[in-house]
Amino acid sequence: MEQQSAVNQGPRFGIRAVNHSAGVRITEVVANSPGQRAGFEIGDVIIEINGKPIRNEQEYSDAIDVSPKTMNAKVINTNDGQTLNVTFELGY
Repeated sequence: MEQQSAVNQGPRFGIRAVNHSAGVRITEVVANSPGQRAGFEIGDVIIEINGKPIRNEQEYSDAIDVSPKTMNAKVINTNDGQTLNVTFELGY
């Protein structure tokens, strides 16, 4: 039986974020990641993932880990302050 090795297909979301008073603020967007393709930008604030409030980095990380492939995020756009709902496909 041939053993197959895991192939890294890129990041699951490709967004780094830190605690913010309203949720988590995006500090990095990986090029060509699902997060970049969905339009997330540095400074945006993620306040909800799949209907669950995000209050800190741990809740953010946990929400990404358990999310199905199609994810919905509620985010405050840093440029205009609007709250947007974004639905997109995660990586692997």
